This record gives sequence, C-alpha cells and structure tokens, in this order.
Amino acid sequence: MPIQAPYTTGTATVTAGSAIVTGTGTTWAISLVNGGLFSSGGVSIPILSVESDTQLTLAYPWPDTTGTSAYAIDMGRAEAAFAITTAQRLAETIAILSDFSPLARTFLDAEDSATALAALGVSSFAQSLLDDLNASIALSTLGVSSFAKTLLDDANSSTALTTLGVSNFAKTFLDDADGWTVLTTLGATNFGKTLLVSPGSSSALSTLGVSDFGKTLLDDADAGTALTTLGVSAFAKTILGAADGAAARATLGITTELPPGSLYGMTLATSGGDVTVTTGRCRSFDITSDIVLSSNMTKSFGPWSAGSGAGGLDAGSAADGTYHVFAIMRTDNGAVDVLLSTSATSPTMPGSYNRRRRIGSVVRSGGAVLLFVQDGDRFWYTNNPMPSVSNTNVPSANGLLLSLPVPTGIGVDVVYTYWWADTNSNNIVWMSSPLVPDLGVSATAGRADKYGTGSGGQKTLRTNTSGQIRARGSGGSTGQLYIMVDGWVDARGRFGGP
Repeated sequence: MPIQAPYTTGTATVTAGSAIVTGTGTTWAISLVNGGLFSSGGVSIPILSVESDTQLTLAYPWPDTTGTSAYAIDMGRAEAAFAITTAQRLAETIAILSDFSPLARTFLDAEDSATALAALGVSSFAQSLLDDLNASIALSTLGVSSFAKTLLDDANSSTALTTLGVSNFAKTFLDDADGWTVLTTLGATNFGKTLLVSPGSSSALSTLGVSDFGKTLLDDADAGTALTTLGVSAFAKTILGAADGAAARATLGITTELPPGSLYGMTLATSGGDVTVTTGRCRSFDITSDIVLSSNMTKSFGPWSAGSGAGGLDAGSAADGTYHVFAIMRTDNGAVDVLLSTSATSPTMPGSYNRRRRIGSVVRSGGAVLLFVQDGDRFWYTNNPMPSVSNTNVPSANGLLLSLPVPTGIGVDVVYTYWWADTNSNNIVWMSSPLVPDLGVSATAGRADKYGTGSGGQKTLRTNTSGQIRARGSGGSTGQLYIMVDGWVDARGRFGGP
C-alpha cells in the first residue's frame, strides 16, 4: 500500500495546557484525520477526536507554548484507525441486517423510491401525496378546495369565521358563554328571556298574562269546542258557521227578498239620443222577484236586443212622446236588461223575459230626449224651466186643460213656474189637478193663485195620465197665463202603481 502524504492544509492554533486545536482553512472532518498524529513545532500528539473541519481534540493537552503555525497530520495512522472503525461498523451492520424481516430486505433491495414505498404497502395515491412539493399541492391532491385552503390558512378562529362569512355580530353571538348571554346579544328583554326559558306552554302563557280561562280556550281542539268554551249555543254556532250571509239569514228566518215597491239606484241619464240606467235593484211589479242590475246599461231607440249599447224599443220605431223605462228579467237564467216602451202598463216583453218594473220615464221631442237630471224620484230639466204655456187666455166658465211636457200614461207631480197677467187687478187665476173636481175661482175658499196685473210663482200639481193640469179664471177674466215646467216627481211604482 503506498504511503499516505501528511495533511498540512491551512494553519493550526494550539493553546498551552489545552487539548483543543483550532484550524484555519482546514477540512479535518471530511479529510478523515481522526486517529492521525498531529505535529507542530517539533511536538507530536495523537488525535483523540475530530469535532469539525476546524476543530479537533488531542489525546492530551498541548505541552508547549500557545501559537498559530503550520502543522502536519500523519495520515498513515489516521487511515489505519479509519479502517479499523469501518470494519467494526460493517460487522455491526451485517449483524443488524441479519435480523431484518423479509419486508425490510425487500425494502432495502428496492431499485427506486416507488418500489420501496410499494413494498411498504403505500398506495399510488399516497405516493402521489408524498411526491407533492408543498402543502398547497398536497391539499389539492386530497381534494381540498381553494376556499378550504384559505380557511385552513387562517391564523385564528376570528379570521376563519370571517372567511366563512360570519358577521361581527354573529361572532359576538358565538363567543357568548351561555344561553342567557346569547339571548341578551339577540336583544331579548328579561321578559322575553323568562318566556323562552318557561318549562312548558302553560308557564309561558302565564308569563304572557293569559288567564286559566284563556288557556282552556287555547287548548280547544277546534272552533266548535272553542265556541262551547265561550258559551255560544248550538243555534248560534249554526249561524256563525253559515257559508254566507244568505245561509245565515235563512237560519234566522230572515227573508232575502226586497220589500214590495223597493227601488234602489237604477238612476236614468240621457245625452239626448239614448238612455242609460245605472246599477241598482228593485222589486218586480208583480212582487215576486228581485231584479238586480249589476252594471250600467245604455239603450238606444232602436229595436230591442240584449245587452248594453243595443236597441231598447219593445215595438215600433222611435217617435216623439213618452217612453217608459223598464228593468226586465228572465227567471229561468236570471238575465237582466232594460226595455223602452210607450206603454206604462203593458210593454211587449222580449223572449223569455217574464218580470218587469218601471223605473222611470222620459220625454222625446224633436227627435231627441229632453235633457234632464234625476235625483231619486225627482227629474229636473237641464234647460230649466221648459217653456210650456204661453199667452193663453183662461176661461172662467169651466177649467181649461193645459198639456205640459211631462211623461204621459202615468200621473206625476209636475213642478212649474207660472206668470199671470191681467189688466184688471181684481181678476184671479186658479190652477188645479184634473184629478179633483173643477170648481170655480173663489178667493175666500182659497181657490185663487194670483190676482191681476203681473204676478206669478211656483206650484206643484198632480197631472192626469195625459200630462195635463187645469186652469180657470175669475168672471170676465181677460188675463194671460204663462207656464214653464221645472220638472216632475215620479214615484216609479213604489206604491203599487205602474
């Protein structure tokens, strides 16, 4: 074997009385100088141990002076010591290996890490996990989402809760030490807390101020039992359980029919060319049915057909004169409509319509309906007053019938304004209803309206079915009478009339 050259790299510092040697620029540990002979300044001492590349320990303290200088280490002794040490460790290793299991030997015989891990039973997935370069990649391998990684990276629970979208208020709620504190955080009053911690419903109801009777009522299984608890009789329960008002009225024995003569709504209006009836209801003329008009209906003076906007005449063609307006109904299907007729008592009913009620009358003149407004039973001309009698001489021997522009075929209370002019201030005019006897003028008997020169007023008289009133003057009267109709009052069958 060739002789190993001494190791002399760098310098060594020795200290008198110390076994420690410090090197500068040396590599003692990797150069295997352990066991060699250290020499410096003519002194040689065996090396006991090597701590690092720059420190070793001598077999005994340095006997010479302290100093830093060149040195030499006899590697022949170091090589022998290394060989002996290596042989010993090899023998120990062989002894250990002889005790290895077949699994361990297979592991040690593996050509690469994958084979070795497979020998240990590590799955391919686990090997992939072990191959990951960092925690983030490993978490991805494990199927952890980016959101979950963020959550796992949070420094503390508060940050984690923020990541989870928990509000600051909710964090406070989650930090509460007990349920009472939680309720306080939730804004519950002491009363509310007491209610929530009630051991049962009865206690909770007592907290709410519910009496024992109220508790009994709240415990009832159904409405009928509750009504019994409230002291409601079986008869009263039947009324309260009625499906609708009609059923309740039937239970009470109350009729749903309108009283005879009843008329509500069904107001007339006109623009001159047609007649409109507003919604309403009435009792039929024969007092057998209620007629209900649920929407406004407009009728022209053409031949009748069903529905609003259609014709309304029962017969013939439109002419000047009075037309009576009827609400009509079919009892077979409940259909309701409006009919216009010149007859106040016997209109020609269309089709299967078998119930009727006159709800008003209008007057046509010059091919159009005279304009009016209706207020209940009162009809007022809108070009009020309507000129009717002009410069008429009134006889004294007998009454003079005066025709006025009001509905005919029925009697109405005509409201009119009049003017009496006579050059003789003693002459009198007296106007009366044709329904009463035709008596002569008498101021003392109260049969006098106005005296002599230029006087007038307003008066209401009942007409006959021809729309007439009567006027009579005093003896020798040469006065002139003027009448202008304001309107009329029509009971519209309320009292059994047409």
